[in-house]
Amino acid sequence: MRWLQARIEPTNRKKQAALRLLALLLCALYLAVTLLSAAYLLAHVNHVHDNSGPGGACATCLHIASAKTLLKTLSSAVAAVGVAFSAFAFVLRLRPRYRLAGGGSPVTLKVRMNN
Repeated sequence: MRWLQARIEPTNRKKQAALRLLALLLCALYLAVTLLSAAYLLAHVNHVHDNSGPGGACATCLHIASAKTLLKTLSSAVAAVGVAFSAFAFVLRLRPRYRLAGGGSPVTLKVRMNN
């Protein structure tokens, strides 16, 4: 049975490493988008309007509006994920451990088998 466990473990480690790397990349992407959008907003707070954009609108104002919308959307999405994760962690904390580990064996559950 040990040879089977030895064959299974490296793939699980690779999957865990890949998931961790993906999570790290998503966090870095979120941080980059948030910081760059905020930097753009701060850099163009007091800009001079040029009405030569599409339809006579100011191109910088359009970009500022889209950056504000992006920041609002991302912040509400992160807040929703945070609330969902907190609720999930709270529910997991309430459940007994033997159910999380696949039900456990009769020995770990201290079940007597009297026939």
